[in-house]
Amino acid sequence: MNTPLISSRLPHVGNTIFSVMSALAAQYQAVNLGQGFPDFDCDIELIDSVTQAMQQGHNQYPPMAGVPVLRDMISDKVESLYRHHYDPQTEITVTAGATQAIMCAIQCCVHPGDEVIVIEPAYDCYLPVIELTGARAVTIAMQLSESGFCIPWDRLAASITPKTRLIILNTPNNPTGSTLSTADFNALADILRRPEHKQILILSDEVYEHMVYDGKQHISICSHPELVQRAFVISSFGKTFHVTGWKVGYLCAPVAMSVEFISSPFSQSIRRCSTGWLRTCRTRNHIWIYPIFIRSNAICFARACPKPDSGYCRSRALIFNAWITGKFLTCRNWNLLNG
Repeated sequence: MNTPLISSRLPHVGNTIFSVMSALAAQYQAVNLGQGFPDFDCDIELIDSVTQAMQQGHNQYPPMAGVPVLRDMISDKVESLYRHHYDPQTEITVTAGATQAIMCAIQCCVHPGDEVIVIEPAYDCYLPVIELTGARAVTIAMQLSESGFCIPWDRLAASITPKTRLIILNTPNNPTGSTLSTADFNALADILRRPEHKQILILSDEVYEHMVYDGKQHISICSHPELVQRAFVISSFGKTFHVTGWKVGYLCAPVAMSVEFISSPFSQSIRRCSTGWLRTCRTRNHIWIYPIFIRSNAICFARACPKPDSGYCRSRALIFNAWITGKFLTCRNWNLLNG
């Protein structure tokens, strides 16, 4: 008996760019800047905490939305940084990585025939998920100026139609490394304030929020009092703590949007996340998170960035800029990656 042929729901999607780049990096023993993981290990305290948690028996399913005490600490962290309070009981959901949060957020609010605005270049999971929902992606290309990559808000406004349901933002952006400013969010608010745009939601992918350098500060959509009322905001412990393979992230959203997100059948089927109790404190422009004690089924997150001046995020932006401009790096200027 032969295996039946499967009619692909995504016939135009082949291997992801991450698979291609990682395979080439392994083949040629090259530095892999194509995929979002660092070239150094996580803090040893994190490994010790994981081991301790498992030995203490924290190995079963947590509550559907995540361990309550972790959601409390996420709420405190967001409020301390961005001055917006999320109710940890109804507006915060711990997820099996940020990509799951992105996929479920799109699927819970986008319907067949809707349109979703995507800023390009973009993380490669956005377009396939939009296609799976039966919606249409409307892409807006970033503009490259002397100050870096930026969103042409006039073009975005002109692309909105009565079918537009969602706008996807990514700050800091993967792969350009560009960040959105308060002025950017004000420009978007001016657009969405129009009565005919009241149906539009926002997905703000902020997984690199703690990897902003050169004296700059991450500006979250959470800090904008109007936009936060219609935004899914997504972040990632994996990026922050250099444990991308553990797949733990979270989503913050107003209660009505969170209810729809958590009631999604797809969301319920795969959200079984390892969580811990966190305490946050600010050290200069970086966030450091330490364990108080384990209250999780597997993982308690320990100290964050072991070297806050890491060139990891800067190097990806440098490589992308080199690719887009044709000015590729040579061994002579390789030190720029860590400068």
